[in-house]
Amino acid sequence: MPRERELTDLLPKPGHLDITKWNEQLDKYYDFHGWDRETGWQKRSTLMDLGLPQVAWALWREDKLK
Repeated sequence: MPRERELTDLLPKPGHLDITKWNEQLDKYYDFHGWDRETGWQKRSTLMDLGLPQVAWALWREDKLK
């Protein structure tokens, strides 16, 4: 996550970050890797595809997976 200063201070371009673009790119990154956009955790289906059903089960028990 970018620091608050990088979002609010008046920095000359290209140093200034646009939070909207940042969030769009973050959503694309999460989708590409099979992560949940809201939580940042891997999706159950991703863990299963990776052959990690035990991890999926453990995270589900901890209420980390949807």
